[in-house]
Amino acid sequence: PVTLVSHPEANGDTTFEAAIPKTLLDNPRYTQLVFRVGHTVIPDDLYSNGDTRPLGLAFDWLRLDPINK
Repeated sequence: PVTLVSHPEANGDTTFEAAIPKTLLDNPRYTQLVFRVGHTVIPDDLYSNGDTRPLGLAFDWLRLDPINK
């Protein structure tokens, strides 16, 4: 598990940031990220829009930067 730090944005979105220690990287050339959520929501339950898919995460972008430490 990697600790996420949340940063609320003025537009209502939230940006999350984390540092992945080298000790968690089995192979630095290939790293798999797995995201888990505690529960999902159905958009139709929130907005009555006909969308009955269970949704848990939405990504606008994902950026990975190496940290030389």
